[in-house]
Amino acid sequence: MEILEDIGLTKGEIKIYLALLELGETTAGPIKKKTKVQNSVAHLCLNSLIDKGLVNYVKKGRKKFYTATKPENILTFIEEKKRRIQEIIPTLIEKQKEQVKYNVSIFEGDKGFKSVQEDIIRELKSKDEFLVLGAPKEAQDRFEPYFKDFHKRRIEKKLRLRIIYKRDAKEYVPARNKLKYTQAKYLNEKLLAPMWTTVYKDKAILFVTGDIFLSIVIENKTIADNFREFFELVWKISKS
Repeated sequence: MEILEDIGLTKGEIKIYLALLELGETTAGPIKKKTKVQNSVAHLCLNSLIDKGLVNYVKKGRKKFYTATKPENILTFIEEKKRRIQEIIPTLIEKQKEQVKYNVSIFEGDKGFKSVQEDIIRELKSKDEFLVLGAPKEAQDRFEPYFKDFHKRRIEKKLRLRIIYKRDAKEYVPARNKLKYTQAKYLNEKLLAPMWTTVYKDKAILFVTGDIFLSIVIENKTIADNFREFFELVWKISKS
């Protein structure tokens, strides 16, 4: 009768339920004698079986007479458990959504970089802000013609930018600070990471320079927020 244990009955409840099926209507005494279950445990099991709809009782004088309900009631008990589980499924689904989930996309080369930049302009609304951390001279020199057009369209849309350049690119800071909706600084210490980062909405973009130029887009609110917190720390110690 392991199946009865599988559906949530204790070993004591199973013994008493099976005994009642054999004994028919009876008091607690014969049940305890047949099952050899201790008095206190027997009464706990009987009350639990009553709650589950598997045992009934009637009072005759001072005594309670117990009977097992028809075995089909086990199905009713299972259906009730199923119904209660279904009620909490939406809550469990919400908790699952709270887990860290992310999408990662990788773009190669200059075209990939520009595609990612265009997404920023396309997805952000007026007065939204995006952050750039660790922009190197190499990238600024390489994409400056594109950046001139990018910033023109960004400013037309009133998108705010805060950017921290690597020290080797600090020459770009004065010109950027003359642009509307733009604040630029540079980091006096060297950034050791071989990449720079852009953060907007729920996205963090890692740019890796080298033999292969990669733009790695990570879409996850928690990760993006962590990069924002780091940016704010670096912003405080950077120079304009």
